[in-house]
Amino acid sequence: MSRNRPVVLSTTGGKNLYEAIPNNPGYVGSNAPRSLQHRYIFEDVAMSLVPSAKFGRRFRVATVSIEAMIRLAPIIHGTDYQHRGRTLEWMGLERLSVREILTYVETGERP
Repeated sequence: MSRNRPVVLSTTGGKNLYEAIPNNPGYVGSNAPRSLQHRYIFEDVAMSLVPSAKFGRRFRVATVSIEAMIRLAPIIHGTDYQHRGRTLEWMGLERLSVREILTYVETGERP
């Protein structure tokens, strides 16, 4: 093996990383999106990550990685997910405590 050739390229037969990744046995059968213009980003960031970060802020729980993804997504798509996403107000949860939210989730009854 050449000292200058990365192991991932040598073991998969790829000439570059683009060719090596699909040849890696760990990725066989993966149905990952072929583009960043995918609903995994524009749905999940707005409808899942944004409310998760807002819950974190509301209840003083750090959501550093989630917030990093929310900040990166607009760079990819040019969309302000922070303002487009679900808010606690939109969900009617802005004034509920953790206990009240758990009761609501578990029973379906609003406190």
